[in-house]
Amino acid sequence: KMRDMLATVPPVRDADNPSGYGYPDSASYRQLARQLFAIRDMVPEANPYTYYLNPVDGRLHFAVSSGYYYIPQFGVTYKEPVDQVVSAATYERMERGLTNTTQEPPYTDMYGSWMSVYSPILTDDGKLVGAIGIDYSLAYVATVQKEVQQDLILVLGGSYVALMLLVLVLSNALVRPLTRLTAATKRIADGEYNLDVRSIVRSRFPDEMWELGQSFAVMAEKVGARERSLTKEVQRLRVEIDQVKRQEAVDEITHTDFFEDLTGKADQLRAALKRRENSP
Repeated sequence: KMRDMLATVPPVRDADNPSGYGYPDSASYRQLARQLFAIRDMVPEANPYTYYLNPVDGRLHFAVSSGYYYIPQFGVTYKEPVDQVVSAATYERMERGLTNTTQEPPYTDMYGSWMSVYSPILTDDGKLVGAIGIDYSLAYVATVQKEVQQDLILVLGGSYVALMLLVLVLSNALVRPLTRLTAATKRIADGEYNLDVRSIVRSRFPDEMWELGQSFAVMAEKVGARERSLTKEVQRLRVEIDQVKRQEAVDEITHTDFFEDLTGKADQLRAALKRRENSP
């Protein structure tokens, strides 16, 4: 429709408008302007319009403006030359907008201060018709940026608090069994080898702490068994040492000159008694 309108609807002169151009009395124009105005219904601070490259003079001209439905009417008019409204830098970016989406940095023109974006309009078969431009008031952009920053601060602040709470919960969940396990190792070191370490670090799902508790339990069992074995060995060695000491004490007595002399006299006495028993 835009292509047909540009081909059939001539420009309108309006002496009351500073640009010298006005809006056509065209159903096609009103329909296209209504579509652009619908964008403003969604984003009140957006000011959409279309423009095209005139093949006759090779210049950019405005086509349809949503300002047609403003009260009072506002914005560019039909087939108004673009270079009479915008700067050379903006004109260059609008030319690029015929082929690629192009963003305009903040600028000021006769209608105010804006930030704009331009994007090509193509037919279903990919042929260029023109481009659409949308101007956003810098005041609106600043407001949006401020709101985004405030929302971002709230989100980041809430995320930070949630993260700290999560870290606190997780750290407590990790430190608590570790503290219990540390206390259990001290009890094991004091000789309480039958301590049930597994119940101290019991978890719904096996994890590293549970495996560590298992390892300590096995270690405690082995240490306890080893200590019991060593205790028995020490007791056995004590018995052997006592026997050796007793033998040494006996040897000390039996190997003295007095004991040997006494033994000799006893042997003589037994011999004398034996002879007496054998004499008639």
